[in-house]
Amino acid sequence: YNQRTDEYGGSWENKTRFARETIEKIRDNIGDNPLFIRISAEELLEDGLKIEDQKKVAVLYEKAGVDCIDVSQGIQVRTPRGINMPTYVPAGGFIHYPEAIKKVVNIPVIGVGNIIHPEMADDFIQQGKADLINMGRQLICDPETPNKYFNKQIEDIKHCIGCLIGCGGVCVLNPYKRHNYKELVKAEVSKKIVVLGGGIAGMELARVAKLRGHDVEIYEKADKLGGLMHILAAEYMKERYMNIVTFQKT
Repeated sequence: YNQRTDEYGGSWENKTRFARETIEKIRDNIGDNPLFIRISAEELLEDGLKIEDQKKVAVLYEKAGVDCIDVSQGIQVRTPRGINMPTYVPAGGFIHYPEAIKKVVNIPVIGVGNIIHPEMADDFIQQGKADLINMGRQLICDPETPNKYFNKQIEDIKHCIGCLIGCGGVCVLNPYKRHNYKELVKAEVSKKIVVLGGGIAGMELARVAKLRGHDVEIYEKADKLGGLMHILAAEYMKERYMNIVTFQKT
């Protein structure tokens, strides 16, 4: 991209000059408050930046004054698959990038990449592959993930299914996160509720009704709950879609 021949092109010192000047200006205004920067370790383009390039860039950003480097891959405009990760992206598939960056800098490095299980995040940190783990979409799906993990309530965690629907709006597994959502309250009168059909809609109805204090029974003609989700989850690399059924059954 950068074909400039002035002080903002050519060497890596020049190519990063704009970013480094920005870092310095921000530092002047925020004082000792932490300053993070996100980089794409691999742009997934033939003519794009590679990890060896970004290792040099990371060193320059550290010298410029950032306190932490968040390492992802892809670029939003031309290769969003590194940012919008569908189900077929392996869990933790980017972790070798922060691991490489950690070897050349002396500041904390954040790892990302389809990490939805806190056990995996903990393992990566213990193995020295990253200092912190960003679980963005998982925390949209279940903001209480860290608390449930540390409180030994792992079975209560609602895991992201990687559908990429509503991540910036209404998560299909956490529609209640909208600002106008009112907390569930116990019903004034407990009722006997019968739900016909144990698909994910029927299961969610039963789950919410149970939380509100009703006596609920589900009647399903099949020998298992989940309905058509079993068919969807049988497709290539979509087994994570069963996470919703597992959570509802729990």
